[in-house]
Amino acid sequence: MGMKVLLLSFGLALVIAVQAERGLQDDFNDRKFEGPWRSRYLASDNLPLIEVYGHMRVFVVNVARTVEGNLDFTFNERINGTCKEFHLIMQKTETPGRYTVSYFGENIVAVVKTDYLSYAILYGQNNNEGEVYKLIQFLVRPMKENQKGQKNFEDFCTDEGIPSSGILNIPESERCP
Repeated sequence: MGMKVLLLSFGLALVIAVQAERGLQDDFNDRKFEGPWRSRYLASDNLPLIEVYGHMRVFVVNVARTVEGNLDFTFNERINGTCKEFHLIMQKTETPGRYTVSYFGENIVAVVKTDYLSYAILYGQNNNEGEVYKLIQFLVRPMKENQKGQKNFEDFCTDEGIPSSGILNIPESERCP
């Protein structure tokens, strides 16, 4: 029984790793990715995770590169109407643009597409107690909107099997300053 569980766990980890590698940004440059970002859209195949009071309803504010080459993400979340800031260190992997982090389970986060100047699409897989969920964020640089980037985000969500009902537009009034 123990060996079956071990093999099943290994198989699940392998599937997650292969899926997260698909569609990574070519020649990802973490130094160009640094700086202020704002979450514009959230998407998931498990909508309660990103709805109000969902564990994954977090908003990217800034990304900084650590000396080790990891990414320090600054997030905001609203708790009872009050904004709370927190940091998560995304641990680099051998694949540029692909990171791991522990947050409500184990996560693989990949930069799928970015032009570095105005938009980025982040793809994540959350494995929490054996349940695996897809999470996708569309980020924009402050004061920049990008229709091409938004179309790329919507197409990527469709390719990942997330219907338009699984995509949430985050109004400015809901985001923390």
